[in-house]
Amino acid sequence: MAAGHRAIVRDRMFLRQVPRPRVFRDRSNPLEDLREEEIFARYRFRPDTIYFIVDLCQAAARDTGRCFAIPLVLCVLSYLRFLATGAFQLTVGDTVNLSQPTVSRVCRQVGQVLSALADQYISFPSGDRVRQVKQQFGAMAGFPNVVGVIDCTHVSIKKPSANPEDYIGRKGIPTINVQVK
Repeated sequence: MAAGHRAIVRDRMFLRQVPRPRVFRDRSNPLEDLREEEIFARYRFRPDTIYFIVDLCQAAARDTGRCFAIPLVLCVLSYLRFLATGAFQLTVGDTVNLSQPTVSRVCRQVGQVLSALADQYISFPSGDRVRQVKQQFGAMAGFPNVVGVIDCTHVSIKKPSANPEDYIGRKGIPTINVQVK
């Protein structure tokens, strides 16, 4: 009986000592493989804008000290895909060959970097700019006395002349995603 138990323990110890083979995942850049329309459909941004976001994050990127660190462009793409689709992190990770914990970590890091930069790119109008925004928003959306909005809802708008395809919502009509306050 004791000999059988020792054999089981010895077999378990042997199994623990066998090293796992190291897996190197494909870290290619999806932006190089996809057409612009496919990139926009997956990430809700054009490649130029995605590279702009990568450049913004570049300044805050830190050295991980690892030989095979995840390229920053994959970190940003994972974050954008997570926000664009609302999918589970596991599903997002499957699209760019990252594990769910890695996607979670990457989303937190990229989100912190971008939220730290928000004050540079997001501002509420003041002074003479309020009147100008009221006129522009009123003409575009049909709300004459609105200065800003908060609430995450799609408001129908007239099709803009510059990049009209960027404003087509999921129902096929031009909208702008806003938050009503």
